[in-house]
Amino acid sequence: MPLVLFTSCGTFPGKIVFRNESGKDIWVGHVEGFSYPPAVGILSKNSGGSAYSRLGRMEFPETAILHWSYQMHQSELKTEINMRDVDPPEGEEELFFVFGSDRSWRAYSALDE
Repeated sequence: MPLVLFTSCGTFPGKIVFRNESGKDIWVGHVEGFSYPPAVGILSKNSGGSAYSRLGRMEFPETAILHWSYQMHQSELKTEINMRDVDPPEGEEELFFVFGSDRSWRAYSALDE
């Protein structure tokens, strides 16, 4: 297994939200890049599926890698997100990862809006 090094862009409160806006069920198996990996699992199409992680203050990564699939308990697809363009959340703000209707992932915080 290759060694992957992640560097950080400061710290953030560790509040992470994953949301599905695609109209298809998706499964997120695991996420790389964070000091503490957030648990995700199924993001349902019917309820605008969301998953929340409250992991405590940690380093804000330069890159996040999502391993996901359209099939339960699989993660054959991989999306790498450059976090250098995302402002780290502060205070009670959350970091969002959204799978959109265009079937692509994006990351943002309230500071980016």
